[in-house]
Amino acid sequence: MDDVDHPKVDVARSVIRCMRISVECVCGAKEKLRVHSDVASFFKLELPRLLKSTQRSPTVEQRIQAGKLKPFLSCTVTSSLFVFNRSTLLGKVLRISVDNNDVGPLYQIPPDNPFINESKARPEVYAYGARNMWRCSFDRGDPNTKEGKGRLFCGDVGQNKFEEIDIVEKGKNYGWRAREGFSCYDKKLCLNSSLDDVLPIYAYPHKMGKSVTGGYVYRGCESPNLNGLYIFGDFMSGRLMSLKENHKTGEWEYNEICMGTGQTCMFPGLINNYYQYIISFAEDEAGELYFMSTRIPSATAPNGVIYKIVDTSRRAPPGKCHVDPLPVKVKGRPIKFASKEKLIVKMPSQNPKIKATTRVPARSKVTTESSQATT
Repeated sequence: MDDVDHPKVDVARSVIRCMRISVECVCGAKEKLRVHSDVASFFKLELPRLLKSTQRSPTVEQRIQAGKLKPFLSCTVTSSLFVFNRSTLLGKVLRISVDNNDVGPLYQIPPDNPFINESKARPEVYAYGARNMWRCSFDRGDPNTKEGKGRLFCGDVGQNKFEEIDIVEKGKNYGWRAREGFSCYDKKLCLNSSLDDVLPIYAYPHKMGKSVTGGYVYRGCESPNLNGLYIFGDFMSGRLMSLKENHKTGEWEYNEICMGTGQTCMFPGLINNYYQYIISFAEDEAGELYFMSTRIPSATAPNGVIYKIVDTSRRAPPGKCHVDPLPVKVKGRPIKFASKEKLIVKMPSQNPKIKATTRVPARSKVTTESSQATT
């Protein structure tokens, strides 16, 4: 495939993967897209037209070569036409039921979805005003009080200034593209109080990271100090971060998660380094947290590493944490785990350097008795 075809392939992949549309990103033109109530209609009718217009546009290739256009990374919802229009699935959080789908439709609509009775709204829509939510998770709640159970946390990737964390609730509007984080993105939309948009629980600027990866609230047993912390990361900067809810003020307090560099990390099997590009988080049946990252900045990287998050400052008493995992059926033979990473600890040198001196050390007098003792 020659260089002329590259923009067309990249644009197609970005649109299909992102499930979002940006007029400038796709074809570099100031045209308006026709709205389709069904995403399938878009791929069938609109995508060929957009790819055709992209192929004949001489400016797209020039902008890509100049680094001004990144079709895969930049593709997003840039028009409120899609975000606030509940008749389309783009820019929305969807909620469907896939139970008992062996016969009939592939999914059904939960009867308590917020817009199920609106004639001009898609019944799948649960919340709207989302830009590019990358990884969502449910809080399983405090092990004892069940406080926080069922909350839906999502990381929403920003446009060019801020990344944000949202708690998604039924029927709510999360502000894009009126707001980006706590800041106004579209001033006219931002001043429209009728939007009634919900602010994020936390947002951080692009000097800290440029692509948030949503995580989980820790509800495990092995690391008691982490209980209740929402742990997440950033794909580009590699930061591991946490938020802790202040129940008195209702605000979420930020702390960065740092890797230990000293004796606290020198336990068998523990490491203090990881690949930078954090793609996703996960939890096991016991509520312990994991994250996956890669060596290269791509969500389609051919391989990566899965890490378990361990707090060495305080561990649960031996024998306290126990869970019987459900049996998992596998087609192949399980591969025994073998750690391939190593702990990196900077220890002081065994032989410290001695300062050079110009003075010749005085020779000690050796007595006859001592010389005899050494013979």
